[in-house]
Amino acid sequence: MDIADFQSALTMLTASEFTDKKAKEKEEISLTVFLNNENYPKIQIGLYRQDGSNCIAVVDGMPVSLVNRSYVVDLVEAVNAIVLN
Repeated sequence: MDIADFQSALTMLTASEFTDKKAKEKEEISLTVFLNNENYPKIQIGLYRQDGSNCIAVVDGMPVSLVNRSYVVDLVEAVNAIVLN
């Protein structure tokens, strides 16, 4: 299975600014990352549409930052390509 597009899309997710605004719009995608760390065995990340340009990244239920929505769309498309192919 080729996951290069997924890796690339995930790498592009960077905070454009930090925020504590609550997510009010539709969830675009959520991921659970399992870590080899006994203090933090997993992290849940949700990306919620804020507007046409940004999504709010929510980590373990807490809003953290704004992320460029086009990068979130790229991530959704990469995941869909893996799941549907």
